[in-house]
Order: sequence, then structure tokens, then C-alpha cells
Amino acid sequence: MTEIRESLNEPVFAALGFAVIAEGPAEGFETPDGGAVVEVEMEKRLF
Repeated sequence: MTEIRESLNEPVFAALGFAVIAEGPAEGFETPDGGAVVEVEMEKRLF
């Protein structure tokens, strides 16, 4: 999960006004080494 978070680059998305509202395992997907793929749902926040 750490690798996904690092690649997501949350500070950049936050600066653009997006916030993570949900995350969890993506159904039917896995990494080449058999790991879990995390699905992240984001929402545009109005300031």
C-alpha cells in the first residue's frame, strides 16, 4: 500500500483541489507479482 500512496502523490492532487474519499482493493486486478492493486476514488473539492 505504501508504494501506491507514494505513486499517488497526494500533495499534488490536494493542491489541485482533489481529496481521496475511498480506497480499497480493486476487484479482478493484481500486480505481475501477485500483489493487490489499490483502487483510489477521488473527488474534486470546491474551495
